[in-house]
Order: sequence, then structure tokens, then C-alpha cells
Amino acid sequence: MVLNWRSSLIQCLISSNNLISFSYKAATILLVGPPLLIGCSSKPNNVDNAPTIHASVTSEANDSIQIEQQTLPISVYPQVISKDCGDGEARLFDECSDQTEILKKAIAAADQQNKNVLVSYGGEWCIWCHVLDRYFQGQFCTFDYQWRDSKGDISEWLMQEDISTKDIQDAIALNNFVANSFVVAHIDNSYANGAEAIAMTGLDPDAVFYYPYIIVLDHQGKYAGTMNAASTIEGLEVRESGGQEFRGYRRDLLLAQLKALKHKANSQSL
Repeated sequence: MVLNWRSSLIQCLISSNNLISFSYKAATILLVGPPLLIGCSSKPNNVDNAPTIHASVTSEANDSIQIEQQTLPISVYPQVISKDCGDGEARLFDECSDQTEILKKAIAAADQQNKNVLVSYGGEWCIWCHVLDRYFQGQFCTFDYQWRDSKGDISEWLMQEDISTKDIQDAIALNNFVANSFVVAHIDNSYANGAEAIAMTGLDPDAVFYYPYIIVLDHQGKYAGTMNAASTIEGLEVRESGGQEFRGYRRDLLLAQLKALKHKANSQSL
């Protein structure tokens, strides 16, 4: 399906409300032409259900949008978190299970899929851990976060980003690289034996001093490299979008960091 326009501001006639509808898990986008500004609606989303993103498109030239690609599913461990664990609100980190067993399952899956394990060491309290997960999944535009803050209270934050076509292309590229390269393991550092799981890789858990702490394992399941703290990588963190406070990453820079980790893991395995 190709959409063409000649005016500087159009509403593309795709859905009944005369706006493009993007579903980040069902259909993602290959866009042809210079970067365009895409405005988001305020429709919330959650982890389990793909969000529908309503967008109007601004262009100063004749261009086209072609819906071609799909975001890819990512292998993530733990795969299921029991609602009987704690307050039942955990979304990424299993705070009640043996973290070494979670990591072992991730390593076994990575071995079967010829991938590397990418460990996200943190906790439910870590907003940036949740942000990173959404970016890995290929999400863009509208983010509806729920997480347990450092006081133990459930916090909610609806964020919207101003995005261009390049941002959407970068979201697809980031998701595809993670899906094709890694099995992601969320290891809890707060309530469970996460330090023991980290030590199992050969990394000293006492060396961890920021979160999320992202490490990659080689094909033997041993520590191969660490991503520097995002706050120390110039331009990586995005804390404002459209004049509003925001939490996100520049996806092209994040992708470059992950490619470097993949290279380290592959070099160590030789």
C-alpha cells in the first residue's frame, strides 16, 4: 500500500477516522523520502497489547509511505511472572524465582538459536529498565509505563514522543537487530539472588554501580562485555520530547552500542 501526497500537511485516508493507524507489533513501516514529522495521539498502550498509534504526517515534498516490514518477537526470560509473586505487579523481573535458573534458561535458548544472551540487570523500580525493554520491542510514539518506584508504590507515566520517519526506521532496525542477535534476560537485583546469577557469568557483581547494567555473554554463557552507563554516552538518553519531560534513547546510538557488544561476544567466542 503506497500513500502519496502533495500538500504540506495531509491526513492520510487509511482508517475510518482519516488518520494513519500504526500498530508497532502488527505492522511497522518503511518510509521513502526525507524525514517527516509524525504527531501522536494520546491513546495509551501496555506491554501485552500492541498500541495503535494515530498519526498525521507533515511533508514539504512529494513522497510516499509504504507499509512493508514487521517488528520481530524477542526471546525474553523470564517468560512468565507469577501473579502470586509479591504484589503481582512485576512486569519484567521475577522477584520470587531463582535468578540463576532464569539465566540458565536464557543461555540454553541462546545456544539453540545461535544467539548471545543480553542481560539487563536491574529491577522493577528502574524506569530506564522498562524504557529499554520497550525500545527493544520496537515501540515508538506513545508509551504508557507502569512500574514500582523506589518507595514500593506503583507509578504510571504516559509519554509521547515527537518522531520523524527516521525515528520509525531506527525503531524497526533496533528491534530487528535485538531479535536476530540476542536472547534477553532480565535479572533482578533487589529481591532475588541476582548477584549470584551475575557471578555465574564470571563478572564480579560488586563491580555493578548503575542500572540497568547491560552485559553480553559469549556462546559459552560467560561475560564478554558491558555497555557503559547510558548517561555517560553523549546523546544517547532522551529526556525531553515536544517540550515535555520524556524518557527514551536515540535509537541509532543504542543500536551502535549493541552492535559493539555483539562484536565483543563474537570475538571472545573465537
